[in-house]
Amino acid sequence: MQYRGIKYQTYVAVTTVCCTMLCTSLNCERKSKENCLEDCQWSKVDKCIDCPDGFYGINCSRQCRYPNYGKDCQQDCSHCNREICNSTVGCLTQDGTIERGTYEL
Repeated sequence: MQYRGIKYQTYVAVTTVCCTMLCTSLNCERKSKENCLEDCQWSKVDKCIDCPDGFYGINCSRQCRYPNYGKDCQQDCSHCNREICNSTVGCLTQDGTIERGTYEL
């Protein structure tokens, strides 16, 4: 019976270590420009960082597609026209200010 307890504890320990390593490898914190993941970009301080709001893809080269905008393109500006939906901040008014009351998906 004690053998099963040790086997289970070993399984939990190995699983925890593997999950931790996987999670840390999925973020943008990389040490070289060649290892930046998609939705990350190389910064001036010599490390990979998340894309700025409104951008995604390899080296953050693509803008969010309408009606999405913002961080990870997860916010919605479908309540305004495509022409005034800014990929970074959402719906803009005719004078260029941000329209309040934008909604998250």
